[in-house]
Amino acid sequence: MKLTFFLIAIFLILLRLSYPRLELWKNGHEQGTMITRGDNYIEGVWWSGKYRLSDDDRSIAEISPGGYLKFRENDTILKAESDLQGRITYTLNNGREELPLNDSGRRFIAAQLSKMIGLGFFGEERAERIYRQGGVPALLAELSRLRMNGARDAYLNRLFTADSLTTPQRIGLLRLLDNANNSMDQQHFLNRFPRAQLKDSAVAQEWLNVVGHIDPSYIKKDLLKNYIDSSLPADRFDTVLAIVSRFGSEPDQQEIYKNLMDLPQLRTRDSAFAGPWLSAVGRLGPSYMKKDLLLEYLDTTAKPRPPIPVDQFDTVLAVTGRFETAEDQKEILDRLISLLPGADAQWISLIRATGALQPDYIKSELLPKIASKMPRNDSLRAVYRIAAKSIQSDIDYGKVMRAVE
Repeated sequence: MKLTFFLIAIFLILLRLSYPRLELWKNGHEQGTMITRGDNYIEGVWWSGKYRLSDDDRSIAEISPGGYLKFRENDTILKAESDLQGRITYTLNNGREELPLNDSGRRFIAAQLSKMIGLGFFGEERAERIYRQGGVPALLAELSRLRMNGARDAYLNRLFTADSLTTPQRIGLLRLLDNANNSMDQQHFLNRFPRAQLKDSAVAQEWLNVVGHIDPSYIKKDLLKNYIDSSLPADRFDTVLAIVSRFGSEPDQQEIYKNLMDLPQLRTRDSAFAGPWLSAVGRLGPSYMKKDLLLEYLDTTAKPRPPIPVDQFDTVLAVTGRFETAEDQKEILDRLISLLPGADAQWISLIRATGALQPDYIKSELLPKIASKMPRNDSLRAVYRIAAKSIQSDIDYGKVMRAVE
């Protein structure tokens, strides 16, 4: 039993050291508590009833009758209480002594209220007042001064309901979001950018920059899935690929690459999209992931089915050649045979890739299929014979050679 209590005590000490700031919130209707504790430090706010800040942010303009608002930082205390007639009285302590409500006391009140503003208090009314007085520029300026993520929400919410943001202002807003260190908050507000605004190239590029700086891959993945559509231009397609290549999760990468396959530009094998996509797929680790993506790219049921350009054909073969298993390679080569390469150079590359496979039984299955579909000219027959000679079994060699005669 003593050992159990000892281990619990050690755990609590380690927890205390690992999390020196613990935020405790208790929120109810017009009543709440927020306490932040750390080693030799406490900061807290307690409130009851409705309260309103003065327009100059330097005093409490109103507290509902019987309500109160208290702020404490270590031994420094500000408490404002309202009697039943709504008259406000202050209790002020700077950590050394009680302060009277003179000029020094009023400066003390203003300083403590400024700290509360930094914690997010008075946010909705301040955001509305700042917007009413100075519009979007004033809200952006205020946001740049607020460092605590939770303190920004009311001001961001007010900005997103404004319909007068210019392109530079939207970019400024995105840069403020980029400086946040709460990925969930970033995701929430990035999702609030209407798709119409992301048609603006400059705004979209900045939006993608912020997405790329978010740490968790699953958040970036979800944001990109909502962003990708058929209007995606080539330059932003490349940016999306660059972001995905830095994911910490290969399944998340595969999901986005698969999602990109729905773009009409990839379906028609537009080189500006298909070339970079194939290169990105080739950098995935597990062969089965690359195989599944390439099989979808080489879909034989798609209508219309455009021919594979030579450069993309060669990239597919290069990616396939780095697979970990011959069985996975076989599936891709079999699909390429079914698609009927359009040029002798492609047939030659396909035959050589097949001849490099091991074991022999896979070559013995694929080479006759190639022979039945390839053009019967001397140059292709010569390459085919060289590939066939790599087969060790006389029986399989004979079968493969009879297919080309």
